[in-house]
Amino acid sequence: METHEIDTDTGYRLVFVHGAGSNPLCWNHQTDFFAHSEAVTLPGHRLYEFTDNDPLRSINDYVLWLNDYLHAERRSGHDKRKVMLVGHSMGGLIALQTALQFGEYLGGLVLVGTGARLKVSAPLLDGLRQDFPATAAMIVENCFTPSVDPTVRQANLHTMLQLGKDVAIADFEACNAFDAMGELEKLTDVPTLVITGNADQMAPAKYAHYLADHIKDAKLDLIDAAGHNVMQEKPHEFNRILDNFLSILV
Repeated sequence: METHEIDTDTGYRLVFVHGAGSNPLCWNHQTDFFAHSEAVTLPGHRLYEFTDNDPLRSINDYVLWLNDYLHAERRSGHDKRKVMLVGHSMGGLIALQTALQFGEYLGGLVLVGTGARLKVSAPLLDGLRQDFPATAAMIVENCFTPSVDPTVRQANLHTMLQLGKDVAIADFEACNAFDAMGELEKLTDVPTLVITGNADQMAPAKYAHYLADHIKDAKLDLIDAAGHNVMQEKPHEFNRILDNFLSILV
């Protein structure tokens, strides 16, 4: 994919945060396109490395981890740029809560396929515990529209299965316990973009509308014929929207 050089004078550090049962590979279309961007690996989500690789148990724990990660270089004086934080699904919850707690460090916030609250049904959680392979396959199936390249779906299922049952359960339980619906009005100084696929079955478009309606001056973009993993299913449209948002802030 063509690489797009972001002006190094914009002052932004573009950081992508993946969702539940996933890892940074879901952002490959974006890190290839946006030069000097990075996609974090949340604790417990490193493939094939299971030593000291336990998932965290709450969105707030991930927020504290992410804050330490983002500001390690800032504290050392090596990187003083403001962060443009892009989070998908569970990563969107993490990004949202990071903005609520540490917004002074952010130059912008992009919330993708997520909400202020992502309740997880009891049957899905039970399915993860009782028949993890079948439930993982169902989850991944629901992350895309039927027209997606099957290899994309297969790669996502492979990642979830390799990360394993314990990671998936911890992630979905963390999502289920999170609720920032009453906090959104506090986000008054962080430019915010909300992106979702209009065929998202995991976090329906009404969640995106709620975010955009309750975060001051938030911009909303719906991408046609795209499901939950919109950045993988419609990467060109997604990258164009994100690029436009960045250019407005420069």
